Amino acid sequence: QHLAAKSKEFGADAILIVAPCIMRPATMDDLVSSIKAVADKAPDLPSVYYHYPELYGVNFKMDEFSDAAAKAIPTFAGVKFIDDDFKTLASATGAAGGKLTFFNNDPLLAGMAVGSKGAISYTTVFPIVRKMQEAFVAGDFAKAQDIQRSVFVYDGIVSKYGGKAGARALPEVFDPEVHLGPPRAPLTGLPPADMSKLKQ
Repeated sequence: QHLAAKSKEFGADAILIVAPCIMRPATMDDLVSSIKAVADKAPDLPSVYYHYPELYGVNFKMDEFSDAAAKAIPTFAGVKFIDDDFKTLASATGAAGGKLTFFNNDPLLAGMAVGSKGAISYTTVFPIVRKMQEAFVAGDFAKAQDIQRSVFVYDGIVSKYGGKAGARALPEVFDPEVHLGPPRAPLTGLPPADMSKLKQ
C-alpha cells in the first residue's frame, strides 16, 4: 500500500499487484478485497493483477475474478496472466464487457487469438512481437505464425545461454551503453563466458 501510494509521485504509469502469498486468500472475494486495498492507494493509476498460480499459490478462475474486480475496483485495468489455462483466458478476455487488457506469455499468438491485447516476454523481443501483432490484426495469419516461431527460436537461445540471467543481459548485448547493474538476490548475473556466447 505504501508503494502504491507513492507510485504516481515517482512517475509510474500503472501498478502491478501480486496476490498475498504468505497468508493466501481463502476465497475469490478475499482476493478481490486484497487487491482493492492496494489499488485504492493509487486512485489515479490503472491497476493490474499479477496472476501466477505456480509461483504464488493463489489460483482462482480469472474470468470470474476479473468480473468481480472490475465491479469492486474503479481502477482495475486487467491481468498479467502466467498460466497455461487458455480456456479460462479465452473466457476472461470477455470479462467486464471486454474492456480489460490481458497480458499472456508464450505462445503469444495463441493469446491474441483468444482476445489478449498484451504480451509478456523479454524487453528486447518486443519489436518482433509488435510485427506479429500487426500481421495478426491485418489477417496475415501465416506471417504471424512464422514470427511466433521466430520468437520460440529467440527464447531457445536465451534459455541455452543463461535463462533469466541471459534475458536480463540482452539489453546490454544490443546496446553497450546500457548497464543494468547487478540483479537482486538470489539471481546472479551472466558470467562473461556466457555473455560472449550470447552475443555470438
